[in-house]
Amino acid sequence: MRRYVTLIGLVFFSLPAFAQFTTHLSPETNRAFDDYVHKLEQGFAQVQSNGTCLSLDSDEAKRKKAQSGELIIQSESGSGGIAVPDGVINDWDGAMFIRGAKVGTVLDVLEDFDKHKDRFPEVIASRTVERNGETVRGYWRLRKKKVITVVLDVDQVTKHKEIHPGCWKTRAATTSISEIEDAGTPQERKLPPGEGHGFLWRLNAYWTLEQTADGVYAECRSVSLSRSIPLALRFVVKPFVESMPRESLISTLEGVRKAARQ
Repeated sequence: MRRYVTLIGLVFFSLPAFAQFTTHLSPETNRAFDDYVHKLEQGFAQVQSNGTCLSLDSDEAKRKKAQSGELIIQSESGSGGIAVPDGVINDWDGAMFIRGAKVGTVLDVLEDFDKHKDRFPEVIASRTVERNGETVRGYWRLRKKKVITVVLDVDQVTKHKEIHPGCWKTRAATTSISEIEDAGTPQERKLPPGEGHGFLWRLNAYWTLEQTADGVYAECRSVSLSRSIPLALRFVVKPFVESMPRESLISTLEGVRKAARQ
């Protein structure tokens, strides 16, 4: 019996394990993300109405660390993220100081999709689709690799505004995420949004930029939605799903700072 179970396990895990568990984004999961984002944005609006720019304003120790060059990274959703029906929300907050930079330069870095493929390691193709005043539509092809490799086509919209002198807000939200099967091969196929393995279904990023005499403080709140993790796949998928949001945020912050300095 033990040999039989072992044989079944070998057959199962000789294939890419995650490929055996496709899923779809349900209306309930999607709605849970929308509800979370709505409450988050309400909180942002309340802070703005008080005239506060950065969350660092309430933590002088973290502000000094950022000014010294350190990346400040923390989870707002706890270990393992926030469970919602058939999904998980990950909410990460990052902050940094870009010495010598100007807000206009940082905004250009965030909104120039044509150059994102050269600035961010996960972006393997990118382009600006449309620019209309403070609103920019862009496209990414993302490749995320950690034990397994996932390729995604992502459409998103960004919009920035100056909420009070020297303080800027940018909201970037995905409008469509499609998984790519057999990417880069003649069999490449784009799945409909919400179908596939569900490693990334939704992504919102909220940037806050404050201009100072010495440079720019930049904060990014990254909120993402992925599938819940089946028990049989936890040893393969859990490290990918749990570490991906943090690592992506760090990579993005570093890419923005490097580009803004150049």
